[in-house]
Amino acid sequence: MACSIRYAKETKAVQKEGLKVYKSDFVGDVAMPAVAVLHTATGSCTAFAFWRKGNIYRFATNAHCFVKEEFENGNIVTFFLLAELALYDKNGYSLGFYPAELIGASLIEGKEDFAIVETEIEVLEVPILKLSKNDPVFGHCAFTLGFPTSAVGRVFLGFVYRLVHKTDKRILLKVRGIRDGHGLSGAPIFDCLAKEVTAIIDSGFVKDPNLLRAFPISAFRKFQKEAEVKYLRYLEGW
Repeated sequence: MACSIRYAKETKAVQKEGLKVYKSDFVGDVAMPAVAVLHTATGSCTAFAFWRKGNIYRFATNAHCFVKEEFENGNIVTFFLLAELALYDKNGYSLGFYPAELIGASLIEGKEDFAIVETEIEVLEVPILKLSKNDPVFGHCAFTLGFPTSAVGRVFLGFVYRLVHKTDKRILLKVRGIRDGHGLSGAPIFDCLAKEVTAIIDSGFVKDPNLLRAFPISAFRKFQKEAEVKYLRYLEGW
């Protein structure tokens, strides 16, 4: 009984924080314009802007969105190098399509699934999402924004369901309202209060589409530092 009462209180807290998210301007004015549909030779994923220098932007997403070939049980991977980013405003109106180039990628099952693409955008200013210094906290309110089987971005509220364990470095996020999560790969997970990216979605479950796997942002930060220096190694898949 005590566990049920505690869970009910936590659920109410999540709902309260979630309402604050919907009422704030952050989702429509910052998050939605910063999150893009990523079109590659393998299909569609989600990507988000996290870095800018002048008109040059970098978007984060998943490496599996670019996989061309796998060899030796997945130990060596080659990637497609080109993609297209489609941006939309909070009302779903197109902000244009932009060619992007893969500049870093690493795919290790259960440990890493990150990619960085670079593009030039001159006609508009894309908001840059802030990468949190903290990983997700168990039980905390969280939300994600992506493009599951739709050209219109959608927000999904939930909470951190499980933290990482020894063999799998991904956290689990429980959200509401997803019927088909295809296209959410690479979507950012935000902490409801801080409105910072704490994790990046990697995959989901067929039997429970409301349960999502994601890598904590600390893992992406580590990859980012290495990719800036050794990105060719990652593109070769070693």
